[in-house]
Amino acid sequence: MSWDYKSIRGSKLLPLLTLLTLQQAVALGQSTTSPYSILGIGDIETKDYGKFFGMGSASVALRSASYINTANPASLTALDPNMINIDINGRWHSGRFQYNASDTLTSSNNDAAIRRLSLTFRPSQVWGLSFGIKPYSSVNYLLSQNLGLQDGATSNITKTVTGSGGVNQVYIANGFRIGKHLSVGLTASYLFGSLTNTTNYLYRDLNMDITRKEYQELRAFQFQLGLQYSGKIGAYATQHFGITLSNPATLKGDFSTDYLVGDSLTKSTSKTGKSFSIPLQLGLGYALELNENMTFAAAYTYYDWQRQKLNYPNAYTDKAQQYALGFQYTTHKRIQGQMREKMFFQLGVSYNQGYIHLLGQSIDDMSATAGIGSNLTRLINCYLGIEVGRKGDISKGQIRENYTQVSVGVTVKEFWYNTKKLRLYD
Repeated sequence: MSWDYKSIRGSKLLPLLTLLTLQQAVALGQSTTSPYSILGIGDIETKDYGKFFGMGSASVALRSASYINTANPASLTALDPNMINIDINGRWHSGRFQYNASDTLTSSNNDAAIRRLSLTFRPSQVWGLSFGIKPYSSVNYLLSQNLGLQDGATSNITKTVTGSGGVNQVYIANGFRIGKHLSVGLTASYLFGSLTNTTNYLYRDLNMDITRKEYQELRAFQFQLGLQYSGKIGAYATQHFGITLSNPATLKGDFSTDYLVGDSLTKSTSKTGKSFSIPLQLGLGYALELNENMTFAAAYTYYDWQRQKLNYPNAYTDKAQQYALGFQYTTHKRIQGQMREKMFFQLGVSYNQGYIHLLGQSIDDMSATAGIGSNLTRLINCYLGIEVGRKGDISKGQIRENYTQVSVGVTVKEFWYNTKKLRLYD
């Protein structure tokens, strides 16, 4: 009996959602952080892992004197001008997957990661400046299936697909106040990262072990414009409007593939100029603040993804959108003659129509959130948010994930070096 790699690679593939069954993840005793991250450049980060996480990430129009808002660079002008802010945020994610085959199959996962690190301050009374790094997308999956040989033999080949990596975003954001009510901002980002996909075919009866390793190195520049307007509409009410606009860009880079038999490299190929288009992005937000302690916020984001065919049957990218609603109740205390935020409590909901489409259907994500935060000391703020949601729909032939996320952040403050000496902001 003859057997070679090309015959296996060229065999008829099952539909993607059959490939992504979760039975094998259980059998292998490992977790799959996100089976859908096998597509495109992985799971795009559409949520605000910061102070406004508990408000459903409805943060386009929101401003804070004590906490950083990376959703809109125009919000930087609201920060306390006397302070330098160092912010670090982490996220814990737990998911349970379901796939409706002949029997309902289930699997679960847990993972934790740093989501943001930033440094922010106000160089002048009308200027806010921030530097930081955060993920743009993430890839982490482990999938497996048994393939019967084409000649009808009873022996099986085990196919295992694993992936890791993602795209990171290093950014510098500037916010400028124009007059009493209007602020504008600009964020310049450098996107970079690597994606690794490893496909292994193991045929134990013939002691065959063949591996294909694919590497992508991607990079691009992207810019985001931001605007916020704030103004009173009564003695006890203030409204805020927010707009953001990010340009479409192309992630370009290098692509290479290695073929191994056992541990021996048999073939290596490479290609330069491989690209992936990322979309124009438009964000709109509105917030209403009542009595300085209650805030209602809404946000809408549109992602103009180009239709791009992906490397699996019936999978492609297409236009996406996100809706979010949030509520916040805040308590205050007087610090050096000024009223400052002491504690906050939040609730929110969000709906995200994903950029990946399978069999003509988007992969939708719906969730509810809650959050709490406090000034532990004059120079340390902390916040905690929890999200419970569902991604994917079994009735559409998709994998469904029921998940819980916890976002934890700390902002450490220090006096701006010349504040006391020069008294710039008195």
